[in-house]
Amino acid sequence: MKIIKKSFLFICCCLILTACPVANKDSGLKKFKENHFDFSDFKRNYHKGIYFYLPDYFRQDYNQSYLYKKDGISLASYETGIFFSCERFDENEAEDYKFAFEDKKNSLDVVHAFYIEQRRNSMEDAKISLGHQVKQKNNSKAFYQIIDGSKYSYGTKLVYFIGTSEKKIKGKTFYYVFQMVSSKEMSAYLLNDFRKILSRVY
Repeated sequence: MKIIKKSFLFICCCLILTACPVANKDSGLKKFKENHFDFSDFKRNYHKGIYFYLPDYFRQDYNQSYLYKKDGISLASYETGIFFSCERFDENEAEDYKFAFEDKKNSLDVVHAFYIEQRRNSMEDAKISLGHQVKQKNNSKAFYQIIDGSKYSYGTKLVYFIGTSEKKIKGKTFYYVFQMVSSKEMSAYLLNDFRKILSRVY
């Protein structure tokens, strides 16, 4: 009950900051609880050449303050206070970032390291997990890390799940960064769901 109350406060803050009307209210929290705090009822989403699955109670979100690229796609479940985004980077952008990450072996690692660094720099007291891999449907691999902290020293504690994968489209390689954001309390339920989302990307 304590977790739900804290999550509710976080959701209220998000609704105020994003100026979301009451009409945007979804049934996400009810479905989430009924499925033992796991995602369910997945629906396919598309962004710039790549498909990924989210629960059907996620809706397009117009607050892109936590995205690095403004042409990314942002979705949210306002009742659960969970936000999800997908951003695409190209080979030229990866090349531009390499000078700062000379220890990285390939462009996928560079883009992932760049995004993690951008997120770390935007937070107070950021704690970053070790990197992990997820095998995807096309036999490629995605990498992910988890960052927790807050944007301000007095702010709400947030957790960012950040995963990066690559895809070739018409001979060109693109790098996709997936980000899921939630309150610290809600994040305890989300790791397996995030791994599942990454594994089904194609």
